[in-house]
Amino acid sequence: MLELLSRPIQPLAGLAHRRKAGRVHIAVTCRLLVLRKIMKHKKLRKVILIALLGVIACCGAVLGTVFAVLHSPSLVNRLAHAFGYEVGARTISFSPNLSGTISDLSIKSLGGDGLTLLASKVTAKNSLDMVLRGEVDSLVLQNPKLTFRIGKSKGGAIDLSFLGKLPDVRLLDIQNAEVLLTFEGQQQQVQLTKINLTIKRLSPKAGGNLAFQTNFAFVTGGEAAVTANGKIKGSIQLTGVYPKPYGKGTIELAIDSGEYTSGNQTISLGGLTLATDMVYDQRTETFAITTLRGESKNFGTIEGMGKVALRDEMPWSANISVASIDFAQVFGVIKPFLPEEYRTWTMQGKGAVETRLDGTYPGDRPSFNGSVTFSFSQSGFSSPDSSKAAQGVSGKIILKLQYAAPDKLAFNIRSEQHDGEYLWGKYYTNLAGQKVSLATDGTLLLGGDRHFDLNGSLDILQTGDYSFSAGGKKSGWVIQLTATNVSHERIIETLLKQYLKDSAPDLANLSVTGTSSLETVMRHDGPATVVAGTYRMAGTTLNAPDMPLAIQEITADLPFDLVYPPSAKRTPLSRTPGLIRFRTIQRNGITIDNLQIPILITQNMLEVPAPVIVPFFGGHIRLYGMQIDDVLSPIRSHFGVTVESVDLGRMTGRLMETEYPGVINADLGMMRYENDRVASEGRAVIHVFGGEVEATKFFVENVALPSRKMGADIAFRNIDLEEVTRKIAVGKMTGIIQGSLRDLVLEYGQPASFRLEVESIEARGIAQRISMDAIQSISILGTGAGSALNRGITQFFREYPYSKIGFRCALNNDHFSVNGTIHEGGKEYLVRRGFLRGVDVVNQNPDNVISFRDMQERIKRISRRPGAEPAGIELK
Repeated sequence: MLELLSRPIQPLAGLAHRRKAGRVHIAVTCRLLVLRKIMKHKKLRKVILIALLGVIACCGAVLGTVFAVLHSPSLVNRLAHAFGYEVGARTISFSPNLSGTISDLSIKSLGGDGLTLLASKVTAKNSLDMVLRGEVDSLVLQNPKLTFRIGKSKGGAIDLSFLGKLPDVRLLDIQNAEVLLTFEGQQQQVQLTKINLTIKRLSPKAGGNLAFQTNFAFVTGGEAAVTANGKIKGSIQLTGVYPKPYGKGTIELAIDSGEYTSGNQTISLGGLTLATDMVYDQRTETFAITTLRGESKNFGTIEGMGKVALRDEMPWSANISVASIDFAQVFGVIKPFLPEEYRTWTMQGKGAVETRLDGTYPGDRPSFNGSVTFSFSQSGFSSPDSSKAAQGVSGKIILKLQYAAPDKLAFNIRSEQHDGEYLWGKYYTNLAGQKVSLATDGTLLLGGDRHFDLNGSLDILQTGDYSFSAGGKKSGWVIQLTATNVSHERIIETLLKQYLKDSAPDLANLSVTGTSSLETVMRHDGPATVVAGTYRMAGTTLNAPDMPLAIQEITADLPFDLVYPPSAKRTPLSRTPGLIRFRTIQRNGITIDNLQIPILITQNMLEVPAPVIVPFFGGHIRLYGMQIDDVLSPIRSHFGVTVESVDLGRMTGRLMETEYPGVINADLGMMRYENDRVASEGRAVIHVFGGEVEATKFFVENVALPSRKMGADIAFRNIDLEEVTRKIAVGKMTGIIQGSLRDLVLEYGQPASFRLEVESIEARGIAQRISMDAIQSISILGTGAGSALNRGITQFFREYPYSKIGFRCALNNDHFSVNGTIHEGGKEYLVRRGFLRGVDVVNQNPDNVISFRDMQERIKRISRRPGAEPAGIELK
């Protein structure tokens, strides 16, 4: 060193033209001249030499101390304590160039949170010159385990300045690592296992290569819990690290299993693989997923791409498509979240989704626009018993979106559905070649009260013109619906023809002309929803030739005012009644002309404010007080009926082709309907066969069903048997009878139960006689066998006197019995002979009970007069 200082100073050529460099060398030259002058003194040279040796000795001591510390786990731990960490190791071994190994390394935060690192072995290979340059030659971590708790984010930009301070690394190899990440204040954790990470030739300026693979397990708790397990692997080629990492690479993700749980419902996840090719261009500051490809067992093939420029307004774009969606698989996934009654249904069909979006993200004011297209084909569903099903349905739904700050979302929906067969209970229709379409536009403000506006139109099987508009917010909104030129003929042809043909043969050839229209406004305000509008019908005729029924010129103008729930009823908007007019109604030869019915529908109540009088076979039927309490839930209603001077002969002659002369008068009082049951408070009286028949306690249950049940109590008085037997072919009888038919119940149009009692009464001037044919009929009805009166001498007598007729018939639970009501001498008589001669009809088996079917067979035999041995008949 002294020799160096004693050398003559050589001029530095070429410094004159570089001022800064010149000033530096001039300063160095001055210092060297001073040192050279000092070194000429012998004592000063000794002092400087001793000082230099001391500095070298101190440095050596420091290096020795550091080297000793690096070999002592306890000393390393004490040093780490000063930085807030606890460090432990079983052995530490380093060479002077800082190459070596550490076994069973552990690093923990003294605060009990943050980082915890465990590694069975750490191997470092370095040279001293690389250490002095701040570079790492080779570092291998075997079986490391890292636990880290991530605190709550404080917001702000991510500081990446540390990337510029990273050392150059020739090789970093992490083998069989495990990482556990938890999140402060959240029920989430991510566990990575079997991590293998290799970093080669990493430099902040030149980049490097990374390759990794790991298994992962993701768990999040709370009301909506998610678990997922799978694998991730990838390779990244960086062309730079600072100020931002840039380069290209590939990442592959496979979710092998998982579950999504909400409440008591669980969806199985898994069977998803995704692979992405990514690139970050430093020049344009653009990150791009050039290719996204994947496969899902539930959703089929997945493809997509996207990019974002990390500058200025951050423009971005993305598109993703999912093809070959199997609806059966998707339904299996969402089934746990459906109502219980639909979980056993099945679905079929294929679908596809294509999404395209682009937008910007300038600060906290994002915006985007794009479209989502969902198409489906040969789709359908079925209930477990196949009573409700659809198949062969195809269509497409296109949703266009545009979002702009502040929180305004504009949308446009275009949908079309065509073809398909539909079955719902007994309803069936085939819509092959038919289509339904929807077009709507709207806006939604996502902030504050979430105000929305909407308008659009519908095409329902080309049946009419339908349009709608809506606007408002959650607490109050208005919807307007308009339907015009709705064709009755088109509705029958496309929606009802097949159904009527199968379920109501009498309406198989039904035809309806004319159109309908509807204008309505639905207004929701607070707890109530009000629906008000007007329904109109014009130019309508109805013809059902198989019934036969024909109605000409039906017109209607019906304003209405409804509210839901009914408890929220308010002041009626209008008390103006509507009107339905029928010019002519023809049914089975009955004609009703110019029928007008005023109808008032307000606050859910439907009423007919004025009596309706219908001319009917020389008399009339008067309906009054008609009212339905709640048309939205029509479980209660009432109406009054009176019948005055209806000619029974004309009516039966027209309807039954046999005249039964008489007059019908009835005051049924107020008929009340509740719980699908109609009951009468009044009575009906029919003057027929010289007497009268009175019906009371009339009722009907399940009015609209084939199993409808009806009944009444009937009493008859002063009925002339001669007039009865003149119309009913059971054999001639004369006399007067009276009786009752109690507890009469009909189901499916057949008697289910009754109690019939008949007895004759004496009347002055009226003979009581019975023909042989009538005796035969009574004998067959009561005993099942005919009499022997048509044999021997009795065949010459065509009529016999009787003193009394009395019998009782009962039907209950398909058990039918006939008993006489005349008891003399221990015998039971149905017919008692006259004073001098005649015929007794004796019931010799009073306990005999037969089925209702057998009783029907006996009634049929009355007209056949089959020959049989006498049974229960005595001739006296």
